[in-house]
Amino acid sequence: MLAAVLFDLDCTLVDRVNSIRQYAIRFAEDFRQRLVSTNREGIAEVLIAADGWGYRPATRSQDIAANLAWQVRPSPDEIAAYWSRHFSSLAVAMDGAVEVLETLQRPGIALGLVTNGTVRVQAQKLDILGLRSYFRTVVVSEAVGLEKPHAAIFQHALDGLGLRADHAWFVGDHPENDILGAWRVGLCTVWLRGSLTWTGTQAVPHHQIDHLRELVPLLMSARLEVP
Repeated sequence: MLAAVLFDLDCTLVDRVNSIRQYAIRFAEDFRQRLVSTNREGIAEVLIAADGWGYRPATRSQDIAANLAWQVRPSPDEIAAYWSRHFSSLAVAMDGAVEVLETLQRPGIALGLVTNGTVRVQAQKLDILGLRSYFRTVVVSEAVGLEKPHAAIFQHALDGLGLRADHAWFVGDHPENDILGAWRVGLCTVWLRGSLTWTGTQAVPHHQIDHLRELVPLLMSARLEVP
């Protein structure tokens, strides 16, 4: 019986690229006296490349400092502090995210969230986007001392719902952190394509989708097939 759906956050329910584009608007305004150009699209492209879908935090600030044209260049530490202060507050939801959560919640499917990151940053995204109320359990890696793809972080979410893995699905964008990690604990996996390429070395997802809205008919079909 399908009883629950667990979700990743970044690049699954939060549109990271459009969040960066929104952030670029504020960045251009606040740094306009120090930039050669405040063309927001040009700035956004540099920020998107430096961010690497959120997987280059160690080099992100240095790359931004190096690849934008400055009249007065800020230090990487200043850029990092600015990112930490403002980025999560400018989060943009993935197209269809609220609609899908509402649709799945209506028939009584339990919803959960499993995300890597800090509690402050991930909580701010949930609150800014108004997503927190949809979830019966929210598991953030910093809070539990575990990170995806470790199977135990997924099990922690299942325990919070009081369910076994064979009663739940997991939806995420990352081949290893999301799909491999969820597969290890026995969850039915759904890969949301678009942010990262498949290398062919990880566990094969049970389902693949290109848009969150495709999840609803897929899940409803699975529920109807249960005897």
